[in-house]
Amino acid sequence: MKKFIALLILLAGTQAQASLLSFSLDKSQYAPGQTITAELYVSDFGSPLGGFFAELLYDPAQLTLLGWEFGTGLDGNSLQFASHDRSLGSLMMDEYADLFADQNWLAGLQGTRFMLARFSFQAIGQGQQSLALGSYYLGLLSHDNQLLEVDAPAISFKVSAQAVSEPVGLWLMLPAGMWILRRRLIRWHQKE
Repeated sequence: MKKFIALLILLAGTQAQASLLSFSLDKSQYAPGQTITAELYVSDFGSPLGGFFAELLYDPAQLTLLGWEFGTGLDGNSLQFASHDRSLGSLMMDEYADLFADQNWLAGLQGTRFMLARFSFQAIGQGQQSLALGSYYLGLLSHDNQLLEVDAPAISFKVSAQAVSEPVGLWLMLPAGMWILRRRLIRWHQKE
């Protein structure tokens, strides 16, 4: 019985909540040609993070990656690496905090949630699109270089041609209608 209880305690002690990597978009629907801004956030990590590595995946036939930048939660002296393959729709990113960065200072920078990276895309096609992180090249490192469990759900958004709604269309036709009415009134007064 003692061994069974010890085993239960051991199993319960090793069950850790996975850190969450999540995307945030500036809008949920876009038109072709518009710029899409996405930010990658990390939350639910226990101790200060020392680094991350990830592969961003997108459909290159529907989206064009315009640029990216790393966040500031891993300090200003972090080592940053990125490799973009436009034909595959893949961006490999690595960022590691300075080995000698103070753990308390990093904890202050990171808080409970912080931005790892920001991306800009241009929508070139229509339909349901998604941004995802590849599962084979994905990880978070604690400040003491322990690999943490990660949960990274994809995010979806819609790209569609946005038709002008009817009331807005009527407001757009109002100036033209006023101009036509004005011309008719001028002609009517000239005939008298």
